[in-house]
Amino acid sequence: MASNDDLSVGPQQQGQGSTGATNLSNADDIFQQELQNMNKATLNGLDISKYTRRQRYLIDQERCRRSTARKLAAATSKQPGPSAKLLPPSAGVSSRPDSPGPKVISDDPVPIPGPNSPDDTPPRPTTEPPKSWYLFPEHHDLVVQQVPGVRFKNSNVDGFYEWPTNILGTFRCSKKKCKNEWESGVVSTVIRKYLLPGDRLAYNAKVFNQRCMRCKSLGYMTIEQGVYIERIVRRLKIWRNETVEVLPGYFKETQPHKSSLCEGCKAGSCKREDSARYNRSLFGRR
Repeated sequence: MASNDDLSVGPQQQGQGSTGATNLSNADDIFQQELQNMNKATLNGLDISKYTRRQRYLIDQERCRRSTARKLAAATSKQPGPSAKLLPPSAGVSSRPDSPGPKVISDDPVPIPGPNSPDDTPPRPTTEPPKSWYLFPEHHDLVVQQVPGVRFKNSNVDGFYEWPTNILGTFRCSKKKCKNEWESGVVSTVIRKYLLPGDRLAYNAKVFNQRCMRCKSLGYMTIEQGVYIERIVRRLKIWRNETVEVLPGYFKETQPHKSSLCEGCKAGSCKREDSARYNRSLFGRR
């Protein structure tokens, strides 16, 4: 199995100065180039638990990029040519083609709309009104790579057990005249556990939206994919009584969290209160 020794870029360290930050940036570029040159089997076989947080993020990003490219190529290849004769689909039969790559195992066939991470497929059109919360079934492929056999429950029902946490996200006000944008390290999220027959485990993560500080309108939300996956994978492994690594004490400062602007606080699912201080626990153990 691949390890850090297989790549020229070793583990990265936190808390370096400007020269160190430049070196980390160069190391990231080299590491990303090496990932792009890997074949599919080698890339999918990487044990990301042996890599640094930033390297795991880059690995997930490259896997997702390739998965998206395969799906687009498959969709293009299935387009009928000029001389193709289109036949009406049979009544009651879905004509949706199967996509290549890992299958998304879901209890519910219709995904709930939600914004995409920039590290995944292109963002969805923002013509639809934003919702107060979202599920993200499109990221299940990356979760199941690290927690095989787990299922995604695409339904807004209470779980057998629920774990409140927070992730990182960026927002853009849905009101055209406002155009306000903001970042939050306290995007309220509830990871929910479901028990299936045969001691099988299912999950989902309900991610709550935020409102604009200027006009109080809901925002268009984009989540940080790497943090979202890491939170879920860690919690699923704990629920499976598997050993998990201790998260490093890395912090990122964002603007103070406002309960009046957080849909999670309104729903009673957010554990953060108003604070005059900057939020500094994005990657703390939660």
